[in-house]
Amino acid sequence: MTHRHTLRVRLTVLYAGLFLVAGAGLLAINYALLRHSLPANQVSVQTGEDVVLRARKLLGMQASYLSGKATAPSGTKTPTTQAQLPADQVANLKAIAGMPADKVAKMIRSGQLLHPVPKDLLTSLPLDANRTALRQLLDQSVVVLGLFAVVAAGLGWWVAGRALRPLAEITDTARRLSAQNLDQRIDLEGPDDELKALADTFDEMLGRLDRAFAGQRRFVANASHELRTPLTILRTEGEVALRRPDTSPDELRATIATMNEAVDRCDRLVTSLLALATAEHGIEITEQIDLADVARQAVSHAASEAAGSQIDVAIDAQAAPVHGDPGLLDRLTENLVENGIRHNRRGGWVRVTTSRVGANARLEVSNSGETITGDQVAQLFEPFRRLGRDRANGSTTTSAGRGVGLGLSIVASIVTAHGGQIRAEPLAAGGLDVAVDLPAG
Repeated sequence: MTHRHTLRVRLTVLYAGLFLVAGAGLLAINYALLRHSLPANQVSVQTGEDVVLRARKLLGMQASYLSGKATAPSGTKTPTTQAQLPADQVANLKAIAGMPADKVAKMIRSGQLLHPVPKDLLTSLPLDANRTALRQLLDQSVVVLGLFAVVAAGLGWWVAGRALRPLAEITDTARRLSAQNLDQRIDLEGPDDELKALADTFDEMLGRLDRAFAGQRRFVANASHELRTPLTILRTEGEVALRRPDTSPDELRATIATMNEAVDRCDRLVTSLLALATAEHGIEITEQIDLADVARQAVSHAASEAAGSQIDVAIDAQAAPVHGDPGLLDRLTENLVENGIRHNRRGGWVRVTTSRVGANARLEVSNSGETITGDQVAQLFEPFRRLGRDRANGSTTTSAGRGVGLGLSIVASIVTAHGGQIRAEPLAAGGLDVAVDLPAG
């Protein structure tokens, strides 16, 4: 039996059990109410028809007694009707038995009923009758309750099947899914209840997984392309040098320099990939760090590169303490400063600021450069996306540069790992302003 059917059986048993418990409780209440409503001893009859019928019955029992056919059970009290009645009572019973019921009723109300008469003529419902009625009620109710329990079990099985049908659709969809067909959806129709909310949540999760797998495939393809380019350069330069035995020392030095540049590019790419993986893995080491000190160190490391491009780098470092991973925060700051220098124009500027803003520590890096649109800002945080100048038409497009296109992706991952937020806005005169807010330490 499948797990789905096992749950269906359990729900059916639960429905039937609840019905039996509720039915048994209702039966007990009805039994108690009926028992309370029945008289404890004997009650007086009120209708003439009842008195006439009893008179005839008493006469019949008297005749049976006289013929020896009526005998009292052993150990029980002998009722009046099972003993010989006096002659005057028998005469009065015969007279009452022959009267119309309405006349007898008038005689009962006026107190003119013929006397003497047996006591059983005007009283009824002995205790044995009460017990008989209650026993019949209990027996019949138990039978009816059992039959309805079977019906309830059948209805429970049907209702459980309908209730679990959406879960079956979710299970079947999950079984069909793989990394290649994450575009499938449940699209459950029906009332807006908990099961539809579950199916919609599952569809949303599939959408996120589909986007994540697509991004991962793009990332792997881009990483492979980025690695293949320098490796191709290395192979080509090496093969050319080997095929030309008369290569001069100057040509060999130029070839080696080109190969070294390709190796450096591979090294930068591998280092960036490791940093990105570390940031996405999460924080393992936390220390008290001042972003002001980290910013000063990053500006110092980039001073020579900024001087070579005639970039003016200014820093306003105010205390901005945070708790975080020292290595990741160093990489975050260095990436922002290097991006500001490398994606700039010759003779441009970079401004680095650290401060305390409310409950956050802020690191802000602004730089001059090419004009960037708002749509292109979002692309900057995607892996292997770099903006450069397309000289053919003067528009800003993605192109290769000195970086590997992972700088801002690494920054965004580090910020997320530290529970912070990042904001990037294009400047009207060209360039970009990036602000990082981290929880203050």
